[in-house]
Amino acid sequence: MPADAPIRVLVADGHHTARELAVAILRTAGMDVASVASAGSTLERASATLPSVLVLELVLDGERDGWDVLEGLRGDPDTARIPVLVCTTVAGRSTEHRALAAGASAFLPKPYLPDVLESAVRDLAAGIRPPVGSHPREHPG
Repeated sequence: MPADAPIRVLVADGHHTARELAVAILRTAGMDVASVASAGSTLERASATLPSVLVLELVLDGERDGWDVLEGLRGDPDTARIPVLVCTTVAGRSTEHRALAAGASAFLPKPYLPDVLESAVRDLAAGIRPPVGSHPREHPG
């Protein structure tokens, strides 16, 4: 990706307000952002567009969830290398460890500060793994 090209982000979240908030934060930061609400749409869009980063909530619309998305992405050679930031309300160390074991690149529990989300996405797009499980309340500004 050329240095001046915007970071392409796909936001997948079953909760409309949370999805639109993440989209607004990342667009304000100059990123090219698309969003989806279901696991099937996430897998289709990721395969078709190969985003720089996928921001993934584990709770999605429909019968499948974020765990199914991780499995599908990592099982497909075309999408296996897309960095995935699991950004979820399903918090806790066991969820974090399970997400990383399933192929997530990083984990960010909700709620988060806008700059924390932006930094994590920028780091992943640049090939840098942000601190795992960092929560904005744990890092005073």
